Amino acid sequence: MGNLVQRKDVFGILWIGCLSQKGLESRIPITDASFLASLTLKQLNDVLAGTGVLQLTEERLWNLQELGRVLLEKYQGQASELVADARGSALKLVRALASGFSSFRDQATYQGRKVFFYKRAQLFAADLHGALGGKGLGNFCDMKELTAFADYKLPQVLRHAGCSPIRRVSRRRWTE
Repeated sequence: MGNLVQRKDVFGILWIGCLSQKGLESRIPITDASFLASLTLKQLNDVLAGTGVLQLTEERLWNLQELGRVLLEKYQGQASELVADARGSALKLVRALASGFSSFRDQATYQGRKVFFYKRAQLFAADLHGALGGKGLGNFCDMKELTAFADYKLPQVLRHAGCSPIRRVSRRRWTE
C-alpha cells in the first residue's frame, strides 16, 4: 500500500482511500469518531508520513475533527447511522452532509443570490452507491436527482464538446 500512496499518478479519492488503508494497517484508529474529534496535527502528519506534502493540512485537520464531533453528537459516532438516517434518499443524505458539516457546504453568491453546489456531498452519495453496488446503505431511490458534479473538469468537457453555454469572456478565463 505504501508504494501506491507515494505514486505521483494516484490522487483524489483514490489517494485518500490509500491513506485510510495505510492508517488502518498502521493500527491508527482513523475510522473512530472519538479519535477523529481529538485528532492532532502530529497524528495527522503521522498518517501522512512519507506521502509528500498535503496542501491545506490544517483545514483538513479541522474537517476531520468536525467529522468526529458531529458523528459523536448526532449519529452515535457511526457514519453508518448518518447514512441510515437518510432512509434510502441520496438527496436527504446530501442535505444532512451539507447542513451538518461545513466542509460539505460549498456555496457561492451570484448576482446577490446564494448558489449551492454540494459537490462533495453529492460525490459522497454517488461513491457510496457505487461502492456498495446500490445495495444496503448504498441503495438510494433518488440517485437520478443528483446534479452534475461541477468541478474544474466540467468546463473542460463542455468546451471540448462544443456545447458550453458560457460566454466568450468566461471561456477566455478557462484557458488563462
